[in-house]
Amino acid sequence: MTADVFGLQGLVLDGAFRVEDVIGEGGFALVYRGHHIHFDIPIAIKCLKVPSHFTSEARSLFFERFRTEARMLARLAEHPNIVRAYHFGVASSARGDVPYLVLEWLSGEDLEQFSERRRRASAPMSEADAIALLRPAVSAIAMAHQMSIVHCDIKPANLFLARGQEGVRMEVLDFGIAKAMQEGELATQLATKSSTGFRAFTPSYGAPEQFFSKRFGSTGPWTDVHSLGLVLTELVSASPALDGEDHAELLQSSIAERRPTPRLRNATVTDAFEALVARAV
Repeated sequence: MTADVFGLQGLVLDGAFRVEDVIGEGGFALVYRGHHIHFDIPIAIKCLKVPSHFTSEARSLFFERFRTEARMLARLAEHPNIVRAYHFGVASSARGDVPYLVLEWLSGEDLEQFSERRRRASAPMSEADAIALLRPAVSAIAMAHQMSIVHCDIKPANLFLARGQEGVRMEVLDFGIAKAMQEGELATQLATKSSTGFRAFTPSYGAPEQFFSKRFGSTGPWTDVHSLGLVLTELVSASPALDGEDHAELLQSSIAERRPTPRLRNATVTDAFEALVARAV
């Protein structure tokens, strides 16, 4: 059971959002089940874990960027495959001020859970099924790119298969969080003239520029495209796209001249599909 490290269970935030159970934890956030008192509907409350090594200036920058990204998420929610945000705020907690997002409640499972079941069963998807599954996410990310918004942490855990009255729909989660974290980290490094090793992305889905920006340049829409290529490879091979158990091994796999395409993972795919993923990565 995930601990309530912020000590928020049982509280009502901003007079409207009752915090109930802790339902999950990731690298950047703790997620609670909650209840929207005014709307009388279930909600998810995502509380962000501000890294303890951030300087006071970096924390201020992070909170400012978080507010900007939360407003952006409200605009992105016009797309049916991006999770809807109802509110954002800052709560007082046992660990100091914690920024939080109030999001629509989704029932279902993320693509990481879905893919893990298929890996255990050695059941790769067909390329047609993999494309059909990811198409809504691609559409959502494309709209974000048209608005000059980049996700920078596309991975199966951020692609959610939500069950509703009309069946299962794909929802993209966590737009803006990686960007806000990365800007806070850069501000800290500039202020302290040191590196903490903190990474505002998931190494097993990282692009070369996220590991090594001095050599490969800045992140951008291409970073999300690269991650989608890795996810496609995993779906049709039922195995991880990048080799490695730690950051150094994943870095070498990510920047290798031989790109992580389906055929490198021994998947049987058409020439067209292999070329599609090769271009993405």
